[in-house]
Amino acid sequence: AVADSIKAAEAAAESVIAKKATEATAAKDVIDSIKAAEAVSEAVATSAAADAAAVADLKDAAADVVESIKAAETAVEKVVDAVATGAQNSAEAVASLASSAADVAKSMKAAEAVAETVTSVASTDAKAVTSLESAGDEVVKSIEMAEKVAESAVKDAAADASVVASLESTATDVVKSMKAAE
Repeated sequence: AVADSIKAAEAAAESVIAKKATEATAAKDVIDSIKAAEAVSEAVATSAAADAAAVADLKDAAADVVESIKAAETAVEKVVDAVATGAQNSAEAVASLASSAADVAKSMKAAEAVAETVTSVASTDAKAVTSLESAGDEVVKSIEMAEKVAESAVKDAAADASVVASLESTATDVVKSMKAAE
């Protein structure tokens, strides 16, 4: 009876230790999920700041396109005036027009590159938001799992208390039996 009581006590202790390990793992999973969600959230915030800079760059590029078009319009007007008046510097006006046309093309290419960057950033942002949603789901799942582990631990603690009470009773009976046998 004493040996059985000791074995039962050892089994109860091992059960408590295993449950504590499960609880610790659940808590670590929740913490890891929260840290992952925080990292993704920070990435989204950084990306949002990059978005603002990209939009500002796009506005600047658009302004450059407008300026180069206005300069080209002025050059066209000079060529028209030079041709209409038969001015001797019409070749200079045509060269200026060619230069203005090249400037328009350059500014449009630059604006296109900026627009592509903005599109790329927006695509990356969409992926980051999806990742953030996924990380949030993982946090919720981890917390739900931790709640289940905690509920189980409460039930197990009650069961362990019953085992301890039973062991105490058994130990008391063993002691009484040993005293009676003396």
